[in-house]
Amino acid sequence: MALARLGLICLDCKDPADLAAFWAALLGGEVAPISDDVVVVKNKGTPVAALRVPDYQPPTWPDGAIPKQMHGSGRPPVLPVRLEPGVTG
Repeated sequence: MALARLGLICLDCKDPADLAAFWAALLGGEVAPISDDVVVVKNKGTPVAALRVPDYQPPTWPDGAIPKQMHGSGRPPVLPVRLEPGVTG
């Protein structure tokens, strides 16, 4: 059994709306703005979030001066809970 599921892929950027529009078109997803700084793309797979980062500098990959800027967010599985009689959740 997996210890967690990938819940969200987060991409650092300068302009979340533009980056989210790109990923929505690529994945056939729907843009769902959270704020001016966070825009999520809902799709059939793992959601993608575009996050505004102050003083963002795009990666210069593959030369490595500014590394790739992406991270994932895990979500633990829902575990069954057994309550003893008289105990509330």
